[in-house]
Amino acid sequence: MLSSALVRVRHRCWLLASSVTSNNILCPVVLGASHILAQRRCLTSKTRPKKPLTSYLLFSQKRRPELVASQPGISFLEIVEQLTEEWKSLPADEKQMFSIQSKELNEEYQRQLQEFQSSLSDFELDELREEERKRKKSKQKRKRKAEWKRLEKPKRPATSFVLFFIDNYERGEHPRDQIPQIAKMWNNLTSENKLPYQQKAKELADKYKTEIEAWEEEMIAQGREDLVRAERTRYEAKLAKEKKKKEEDS
Repeated sequence: MLSSALVRVRHRCWLLASSVTSNNILCPVVLGASHILAQRRCLTSKTRPKKPLTSYLLFSQKRRPELVASQPGISFLEIVEQLTEEWKSLPADEKQMFSIQSKELNEEYQRQLQEFQSSLSDFELDELREEERKRKKSKQKRKRKAEWKRLEKPKRPATSFVLFFIDNYERGEHPRDQIPQIAKMWNNLTSENKLPYQQKAKELADKYKTEIEAWEEEMIAQGREDLVRAERTRYEAKLAKEKKKKEEDS
C-alpha cells in the first residue's frame, strides 16, 4: 500500500527505463518528454510580474517597522492585531492615499502582465493557465480545510494499514521514508495478524460515520449544505469503490 506520490515516481522511472533502446538511443517518448521539460524550464526562467500589494498591505508595510521599533519583543500576532485595529480606525483621507497607490501599482502590474503573456508561446500560455488553475484549486482547498477545522468537522478514521504503520515506524526517521519497508511488512502479515488492525479500523470507521452524519445534519440546519453535499458524495463514492474491489478480490 504505497502512497500515490511513490506510485507516480515508480511509474516514471519505469517509463524512462523502458524508453531507452539497447544501443542507448532515446525513443520518441523520452525525446518528447525532454522537449516539454525544456519548455517548462523556459517558462519558469522568465520573470513573471508579481501581484501588487493591496491598500491594507501597503499600510502594513509602512507601519510595521514603526511598531517593531517602538515595542521591542512584540509578537507577530500582536503586530497583526494592532495593524488591523489601526487600519479600521484610520481616517478616510489617509486610507484613500493607500488606495490610490494600490490602484496605480495594479495598473502597472496589468501592463507588465500583458507584456509577459504576449512573450509566451501557445504551449507556455497553456502551462500558465494550468498553473493558475492548480493554484486557485489549492487555495480553495486550504480555505475549505480551515473552515472544516473551525466548524470542528470530524476527522476521517485511520485505515488498518495506517494503524499498523503507527505501531511500527521508527520515531527518529521521517515516516515517508519508511513507507516501502512497512508496506512490505504489512503485505507479509498473515490474515490472522492483520485482523486486530482491521477490527480496530472498522470500529473507528463506524464511530466516524455516526459523528460525520450528526455534523452534516448540523451544517444543513445552519444552511451550509455546501460543506456537506460534495464531501458526502466523495465519501460514498469511495466506500462504493472499496466495496466493489472487495467483491472482485473475493
